[in-house]
Order: sequence, then structure tokens, then C-alpha cells
Amino acid sequence: MKNLLILATPRSGSSALYQAIASNYFEYHAYYEPWSKWNHVLPQGEHIVKSLINHKDHWGHIISAYDKVIFISRKDKEAGFQSYKQAHHEKNFVDKYKPNPDIPEVPGIREHYMKNHERLEAEATDKIWYYEDLFYNRIEIDKLIRHHGLKIRHADRFYNYFKPQYAYEY
Repeated sequence: MKNLLILATPRSGSSALYQAIASNYFEYHAYYEPWSKWNHVLPQGEHIVKSLINHKDHWGHIISAYDKVIFISRKDKEAGFQSYKQAHHEKNFVDKYKPNPDIPEVPGIREHYMKNHERLEAEATDKIWYYEDLFYNRIEIDKLIRHHGLKIRHADRFYNYFKPQYAYEY
């Protein structure tokens, strides 16, 4: 593998997947959301990139430049939206999510979140993996590893990123 792109919708477990893969490919440069407005860098050398679908307007030329692309999203879009709404409200996309039903919905945020799913589905050139499967089914993790031909050196370390206790609470 020369370059790997993880392209995701927000709140889909893509950071856990990125960390799990980067921890097994330590000789690669790892770029976390390099096309976001907060962290704009140019990925170089052999590398792993994690990015969100909303970080670029067009992905075709970028997707074709990678020899492996993993697409990840949520099956339960409503649960993903609630997590996104709360993270957006609290300006905290890093800490573990515990639902707070009292957070008001900002106009337009639901449409923005759902549009991310539509965009990922339109851009995907391979199977879309789902948060709910990866965090609750080791067999799905094994399928992802085989499907993408990932060479996992430290399986226990890799699987540790997907323990159900690390999943967002519903």
C-alpha cells in the first residue's frame, strides 16, 4: 500500500478507524483531516489520510489518486445526527458522546448533516462500512481488513479501537 484515504461522514467512527490503521502502519505519515479549514496541509510520501466528505467540494481526482479508499458512515443517521448536533453545539468533536436531548437544533444543521451522507454515497467507489457494524461486530472488522488487504501487525491493538465501550452512547 502506498496511500490510503479514509473518507467519512461526521460522527461515523472514522477517527477510531484512522487511529487503528495508523497504529499498524507506523512507517507511514498519518494526516488527520488535512483538507479541513483548521488543519490544511499537503499529504506527502506514503501516507494515511482521514477526511470528512464535507472538506472538499469534489473528490473524484483525490479518490483516484489513492490506491486504497475506505468509506465509512452511519446506518442510523438520526443517531449520528444527534451526536453531530451535540458536538456542534458544544464545539467538541473529540470527547466521548453522551446524549443530551435538551440541545436545540440549529436551523440548517440537519440538512447539512444528511447532505454529507448523500455526498458520500454518490462519491463512494467501493463498499461503505458502517459505524454500527464495526463497533459491535468483530466479524465486520475482519471483513474490512480482508476487503482492503490491510496488513495488521498488532491485531489486539487494532481491535481495541472498536470496543463497544468506546462507541458513542445512544
